[in-house]
Amino acid sequence: MKKPSRNRKAYRELAKSFTNSMFESGLITEDDIEDREKLFNRLITLARSIDYKVVVDHRDSLISEAKIKFEAKEYELAIMFYALYFEHAINSIIDAALTRNELCKKTKVAVLRNVDNSGKYTWLLEVLNLPPFNKKHSDIILKVASERNAFVHYKWNTDYQDVSVNELIQLIKSARQSVTYVKQYESRVNYKGKKGVLQSTNKANSAR
Repeated sequence: MKKPSRNRKAYRELAKSFTNSMFESGLITEDDIEDREKLFNRLITLARSIDYKVVVDHRDSLISEAKIKFEAKEYELAIMFYALYFEHAINSIIDAALTRNELCKKTKVAVLRNVDNSGKYTWLLEVLNLPPFNKKHSDIILKVASERNAFVHYKWNTDYQDVSVNELIQLIKSARQSVTYVKQYESRVNYKGKKGVLQSTNKANSAR
């Protein structure tokens, strides 16, 4: 079987990113994705009429790097990559909600920069009318962020104390479970449980 060219792969990724982004922002609806022909025509119209900038989502590669570092027993570096993943994920969820509420770019940037990590998993979700985040997982995510910060800035923190290897391994195992939860949460709030349908539609449209 002939492998797709690099250009073909790039087109598929671009089409997938564009479709997902339009659904997250509310510019295409659940009704649109039920009809592939209707969705294709709607996407063409949007592509011609809006100012769209491509943003590369690095989350999959961050998880891959975290796994590589874990296998290499570089546990602090694995923690760092999980922390980056969680930051990207919650910011993506919040950005999509702000976009659906038609807030300007300047306001979105201010919210993402000025609300601290804890606020993003608690009161900000309520303000944006999003479902509450499971406290068990938000606690794990905040602990991952705290450990990452302690590791990165330890030279300037006289109170920093190394945690045991076993504690790091357990935290990483917990972080893996939280990654699964975050993906499910994002699918529920950004894709209304339709991410599987979107993926199927993306695949069909990219084959045109």
